[in-house]
Amino acid sequence: MDEVETLVMRRLWEGDPPQQISVKDAIGEMAASGGAQIVAASRAIADGNGGPFPPQEGPRRALINSFGAGGNFLSAVLESPP
Repeated sequence: MDEVETLVMRRLWEGDPPQQISVKDAIGEMAASGGAQIVAASRAIADGNGGPFPPQEGPRRALINSFGAGGNFLSAVLESPP
């Protein structure tokens, strides 16, 4: 995540945002990166690997937001099975 995205998340959650990871630094933010973000989030949910964060109780969820240069937008929420 870039500086502005991090600032917005902190403001929305009053300084205590949910755990976040980003693949933008590795693959950029073109429209095709949405697919890579879905794969990365799916693997993290399936493997129970939330990145550098401690494990949590309950279902694991991921929010993916992807913007394309032409104005395309993708938002998806993934959740582990019960």
